[in-house]
Amino acid sequence: MTSTIGIIGVAGGLAEHIATEAEARGHRVTAFVDDSERWSAPGTAVRRGPRDLTRADLAEFDVLINAYQVPTGRERDHLAVNRHLLWLLARSSVRLITVGDPGTLFADASRTSIYWQQSVIRGPRRDAGRAMERVYFLYKINRDVLWTYLAPPIELVGDGERTGHYRAGGDVLLTDEQGRSRISNADYAVAMVDEVEAGAHPRRMFTVAA
Repeated sequence: MTSTIGIIGVAGGLAEHIATEAEARGHRVTAFVDDSERWSAPGTAVRRGPRDLTRADLAEFDVLINAYQVPTGRERDHLAVNRHLLWLLARSSVRLITVGDPGTLFADASRTSIYWQQSVIRGPRRDAGRAMERVYFLYKINRDVLWTYLAPPIELVGDGERTGHYRAGGDVLLTDEQGRSRISNADYAVAMVDEVEAGAHPRRMFTVAA
């Protein structure tokens, strides 16, 4: 079934991989981005920031994907952006799928500590983990939006190949036999569009890795 998908992102970022995957599968994509002239993926690109979006902007979509990347040093903006999107989509039929943060995941199967608290000492990645943990809390208590939170592994490989394969998990960080937690942007996009099509994780967090 063809879906009408809205994507919030930045030109040159993960959103372009998701749009490319979605369009290749026959979905219709509109992207709200920081610079529509630099957008190189298929679909329509509209220059608009996430906090400038209105309910009317989003009413036509079946699914909204939040792949927005905040500038370094402004990690707290994640909270304001997601709060605004939850407000816009409250009691609507539009599903919201958010690109999460690996810091929100449990560090291991014991589920005794969150990854960002245990393993990230300082810097933007720790700030992002802290902010996105608060975002995930907003999602967990929300009953007005049909949301999904797709946490990536630690490493997203921008120029990695599209294999079409990935492992899916729940709320625990996935690692391989060498202890690496990674996936290509292209395969993360495969997982994202699979979720668009299957809707397998309503009001849940899940994660993927190579």
